[in-house]
Amino acid sequence: MSAQTSTINNVATRPQGSLRRYLIPTAAEMLISALWMAGVGRYFLDHGRHAVLLFLAASCLLLPRVVVLGLRLARPSSERSPALWIYLLGLYLPEHLTGSAKIVMPHLLPLVLAIICLLAQILHDHLHKTLIPYARHLHPAAWLAGIVTVYCLVVTALAIAKLHAFGYVGQDIGYFMQCLYTGLHGRLFSSNQYHDLLYTRTVSSDFASHNQPALFFLLPIYWLYPHAETLFVVRNICLALSAYPAYQLARYRLAPLPSALVTMSFLCAPAILFQNFYDYAPLSMVGPPLLFSLLFFYRRQYVPYLASLLLCLFVREDLVLLVFGMGVIAMLGRRERKWFVPPFAIGIVWTLFTWTILLPHFQQGAVSAVESCFSYLGASPGEMLRTMFLHPQMILTHKAIVYLKQMFSPFGLVLPFFSPVSVVSLPFILINLAGDPGCNAAIIFRHYSLIPFILLLPGTVFAVRWIGMRPSFRSLSQSLLAFTLLLASAGTTLLSFGDAELSWWNTAAWQTEARRVIETLPVTAAIAVPRYMLPLAANRDQVYQTLRLLDYHHPSAEFVVVDRDPRRMGVTSEWQNHYDELLTQLQDSTRFTAIYSSDNYTVYRLIGAPLASMRLEGAGK
Repeated sequence: MSAQTSTINNVATRPQGSLRRYLIPTAAEMLISALWMAGVGRYFLDHGRHAVLLFLAASCLLLPRVVVLGLRLARPSSERSPALWIYLLGLYLPEHLTGSAKIVMPHLLPLVLAIICLLAQILHDHLHKTLIPYARHLHPAAWLAGIVTVYCLVVTALAIAKLHAFGYVGQDIGYFMQCLYTGLHGRLFSSNQYHDLLYTRTVSSDFASHNQPALFFLLPIYWLYPHAETLFVVRNICLALSAYPAYQLARYRLAPLPSALVTMSFLCAPAILFQNFYDYAPLSMVGPPLLFSLLFFYRRQYVPYLASLLLCLFVREDLVLLVFGMGVIAMLGRRERKWFVPPFAIGIVWTLFTWTILLPHFQQGAVSAVESCFSYLGASPGEMLRTMFLHPQMILTHKAIVYLKQMFSPFGLVLPFFSPVSVVSLPFILINLAGDPGCNAAIIFRHYSLIPFILLLPGTVFAVRWIGMRPSFRSLSQSLLAFTLLLASAGTTLLSFGDAELSWWNTAAWQTEARRVIETLPVTAAIAVPRYMLPLAANRDQVYQTLRLLDYHHPSAEFVVVDRDPRRMGVTSEWQNHYDELLTQLQDSTRFTAIYSSDNYTVYRLIGAPLASMRLEGAGK
């Protein structure tokens, strides 16, 4: 019998399912390679930057692999593992195929990551054998602790540098600073900056918008050092401490090294990393209790699990969705009743307390402008759901698709769904998508992304373990898979950066003048300032946004700071008319006098009749 005949007979006798499991990955790799080369060809024809270099790099990387795959199709085998670096390229195909020829990063960065992944896969066996004698001395957890410490210090330094460069929008930071300031002076988290602006009538407490008792935890810390830096340090420490339960959650299924790599990929993802130097919200503190609740759930440690859920509720009221979701997971998993009956009871009580007692009490009949985020979908929850079902294009915009891509790419798109807990993230993601047209909720950098992203972690851990244990993927160890996830996470974060993000740390001469202007204003006076100045001016009873001063119910500012640069002021067509009217009224010498003027700023002082609101009756945005 000839060798060719023997091969044919061997192929014929193999189980069809085994060959199918081999052919599908092979076909997928060939399709990814073909599409990537097609994208490189388009980029070359469009005369993109470094097009020749990219074409040669892609050709040298992909064409040999296509030849190998073609030869393997002639002699199928179920014992060959897929090339992870090909799938890493496939992860970034949308960016590569749709990216502009003027921007090189979506085309270059995936190739660099793929080369690193290829080298890791080639050297994996050699490194594994070399490191075995030193395995007892590696201590991945200790290395991870050191890396997380450096991570926390670096991102906190970046957050503070961004503050000093006025890189934040500033209004949310100023809001929570003023809430804590008034909380320390006898008023329950009051901030006229929002409470006199974003409601159909003036309210007096943050509890009119959210049930977040976590603010009480911040009070003594803010008392020690009442500055924006305090909020950043506390937030970033909480995010860094999230590494411990994340690592322990990974260790529930993985060895120490892949657990450390998965934790690093978690911290480097844009939904986590950018929390460290984006505008502030107490919701960012939910990381440790949420991750501990997942850890205790899988370890079946009931009392710590329940305590962690309660801590999540104290961070913000919408975490009640988590409580209900985990109860459903426990019930479907046929756990004992204590795993879902008490959580359901707690969720119902917290829901009734929040939406029928607490919020109505502090709102006093006012309606928050936040509710307008979803008003375009309908007047009632049922109508909103019906609109989303019949007209999904209203929420599945290009921006929403980019958001979903950035959310799932660090975990390989599909890996999170290896755990049913990932389903609990879907209501949070849906709320973010539905609220985006009105409130810009579908931005991966914002605190809204933190909860759903954390809920994607358990499935990813389970997927790494499952794939690493498959006989057909025997060369794909847990460590190699976890390292690939780290590359995917870093790549997604780097591709999320643009010119706008890089400008957060730009310094200019006007910034020194801005600080000097704030220092000249009386600390007890009611002032109106540009939004980016609010973190320097919020520790007072009354502070306003200059841009929207005439939209307040009671625009009682004694001093008004005007930035002569409309871009820094954030002037848009939506606020242009009222802002122009404000500038006109400030020129009235019987009511205002200019006490400071330069090429950048003018500061006015009220000497006559105060400003009157121009807002429509009951309006709030």
